[in-house]
Amino acid sequence: MPRSPAPPPAPLVMAETGCRAGRSPASMLQTCPYLSSVRPGADPRLVYLTDTTGPETPTGPHPPAAAAFGIVGLDRTIVWQDDAEVLDLLRYAASGPRATDELVTRFGPGRVFAAVGREWLQDPARLCQDYRVVSGEIEVTAHCNWGCVSCPVATDPKPRRTMPMPLFEEIIGKLAAAGAQYVTFQFFNEPTLDRHFAARLEVLAARGMPLALYSNASALTADKIAALQRTGVLKHLIVNIPSAEKAEFNRLTGSRHFRHTMGNTEAALAAGLPVQVVVNGVGARLERNLEGVERHFTPLGAEVYPSLTCDRAGELGGETPRTST
Repeated sequence: MPRSPAPPPAPLVMAETGCRAGRSPASMLQTCPYLSSVRPGADPRLVYLTDTTGPETPTGPHPPAAAAFGIVGLDRTIVWQDDAEVLDLLRYAASGPRATDELVTRFGPGRVFAAVGREWLQDPARLCQDYRVVSGEIEVTAHCNWGCVSCPVATDPKPRRTMPMPLFEEIIGKLAAAGAQYVTFQFFNEPTLDRHFAARLEVLAARGMPLALYSNASALTADKIAALQRTGVLKHLIVNIPSAEKAEFNRLTGSRHFRHTMGNTEAALAAGLPVQVVVNGVGARLERNLEGVERHFTPLGAEVYPSLTCDRAGELGGETPRTST
C-alpha cells in the first residue's frame, strides 16, 4: 500500500546536484552501492580495515536525540537521519533500478529528491563510478638490499630499477588531484636506496602530500633524515626490525646491516621523527623477538608493533609455525 508523502526531514536538504537547479532526477534510480547504515549506540561498530594505518571508524557528530539511523558514504562521515522511512527507501532501491515515479509514490517526493540531492539515489548508469583514493603506493625503486625469509625477494629478487622523476611528478600530481591523503614508496623494495630520494621529498612538499615511509633503514643516512626534517612531509617512518639480536637479525633479513639499521633508526628517533618499529614473525620466536625490540626501542620513543608473516603459499620457508606429529 502506498505510503503517505511526507515533507523532507531537516537533515536532508535539496542543496546538491540536479535538485538544486530544479532539474528532474533520472527516470530510474538505484541506491549508491557505497553506503552503509549505522544506528545510534549500536554494536558492532562500522570499522574500516587498512594495511597501512590500522582500523578506522567513521567520523561525524554525536547522534542527536531524535536520530533513527545514520548513513555513511565514501567520505566515511556519518549523516544522521530522524526519518526511518529514508532508510526504507534506500533499502528498497538497493537491489536494482526502480522507477522514480514509483519511489515518489511509495516514499514521497521530499525523501526521494533529497536522497538524489545527496547522491544516495543515483542514475543506475552512474553506479560504481565514484571512488575514494586514500593513499598511493609508488614503487620508486624496484630493488631491495635484504632477502627476508618471509619476502618473495628472498627467492626472486627484482632487478635494480629507479622511477624517473618526470613520471614520479606526474603520479603525485594525479594523486593530489584525486584527493589522496598520503603516499608510500614501498612495494617489496627499499626506498632509501633511491638516488632521487631527497628530490622526491621536495615534490611531495610542494604538493602538500604526506609520506608513510616503509624502510629497513639500512640506507637512512644523516642526509636523508635531515631531508625528512626539512621538508616536513613524513607521516610515519615504519622500520622493519625483526630482532634486536644481531645473529637472529642477520638470519631473518639475509643481510649484514644490523649495525646500520639499528643506528639509523636510533638517529631518526633522536632527530624527533615519528618512528614505528615493526617486528615480523610468527609464534614463540615472534614473541621473543618482540620483547627484545620493545626493550631496546620503546625507551627511545618508538612505537613497536608485531606483524604476522606467512610462507607465501609454501613458496618460502622458515616462517610457518611447525607442529609435531
